Amino acid sequence: MGARGAALVGLAATGAAPSIAAAATGQVRLRPAVEPDPARHERYAELYADFLELRRAHAVSWPLLAEMRGRS
Repeated sequence: MGARGAALVGLAATGAAPSIAAAATGQVRLRPAVEPDPARHERYAELYADFLELRRAHAVSWPLLAEMRGRS
């Protein structure tokens, strides 16, 4: 949960909002959906493939990073 989610839980827990859903209604602003540009599909696919390769290559670092976070 991020800071905004924690704040919503806090509002509900302290009675400042009757529920988490009610707290969210007052804090969340919906905007129109953004549609992807079909002309950029090929480039997005290339970038996503690069992301997946980097993610796979660096996955061995994740347990160490999690351990390091626990030390701070």
